Amino acid sequence: MPIVLLPAWGYAASRGDWRRGVRAELGDEAPPYLWADDLLDAWLAEALGTLSLRLPCEATLVVASVAGQAEYPLPLGVLAVTAVEHPPGQARVRGTSLDTARAGGAATFLVWDGRLVLRPAPAADGEAIGVRYLARRAVPAADSDPLPVEAGDEELLSLYVCARALAWVGTQEGKRQAVEHQRGAAALMLAEYYERQYQARLAARTRLGHMAVGSGAARLLAT
Repeated sequence: MPIVLLPAWGYAASRGDWRRGVRAELGDEAPPYLWADDLLDAWLAEALGTLSLRLPCEATLVVASVAGQAEYPLPLGVLAVTAVEHPPGQARVRGTSLDTARAGGAATFLVWDGRLVLRPAPAADGEAIGVRYLARRAVPAADSDPLPVEAGDEELLSLYVCARALAWVGTQEGKRQAVEHQRGAAALMLAEYYERQYQARLAARTRLGHMAVGSGAARLLAT
C-alpha cells in the first residue's frame, strides 16, 4: 500500500471560513445572497486549478517494491515526478520510453499512463521506493475541509474569486445595480481591480516559490 506523505507546511483556513471572508470582501454577508455558495465554490475550484499550474503541491510517496515488478500506480493529480530513489540511497535518472535495462547501465524511471516505471525492475521485495512529485491541489469537498494552500495563500484564492464574482454579476442586471450602488463603482471596474491584484500577488508568490524549490536537498528516504 503506497504511503503519501503530506507537505511539511500547515494548511490554511477551512473552506467555510474562507467563503465567509470572501462574502465580507464582496459585501454579501447577509441572505439573500447575491452569490450562491455553489458559485463561490465552483470559482474556488477554478482558482485551485490555476494555482496548481503555477504553484503545484510538493509531496512525497513511499512504495514498497515487489521483486520483478517494474510499474507502480501513482496518486491521482500528479503533474510531474521530480525525483525517484531506489534502492534506498540511490537516485534513479529520468529515462525515456525507449530505455531498456542494460547490464552496467544507469537505473532509470519514467512516468507512463499514470504509473511509475522502473528500469531495471526491483530485484527484491519490500525495498522502499521514494518518489518526489508535484501535484494538483485537491478541491475541498466540505466546508470543514482546509484549503490546500499554505497559510497566507488563501488571499490569492480570494482575489481570484472576487474578480470572477464581480465579472459575473456584471451580466446580472438587478444584482449589478445592487453591487454598484453599495460599492460606488462599476462592477466590471471592480473585477479588473481584483484581477490586477491577483496577477501581481501571484507573480510575486511564484517567484518566492521558485526560490524555495530544491532548498531541501536531503535524500528522499533520509531519517
